[in-house]
Amino acid sequence: MSKYFEVYNYLSNLKARLATYQLTGNVTLWWEENKEVKMILSKDLTWNLFKQELKNKYLTERYFDEKAREFHELKLG
Repeated sequence: MSKYFEVYNYLSNLKARLATYQLTGNVTLWWEENKEVKMILSKDLTWNLFKQELKNKYLTERYFDEKAREFHELKLG
């Protein structure tokens, strides 16, 4: 989405709304629940807030540790 937004000059709120529209499956369910629990209103949602919420949920320290382990275990051929 970030590459797309580099081309178009959307306001932060519109970027976030477009991104949430693109969500599918379990991520959609998570986002709807997260929005209710944290009382995030559509009018208050910014691109930065949405990215931070997504990062907190899906890009945990464990995720980065696993990626680092995968990198160190790479072998040629």
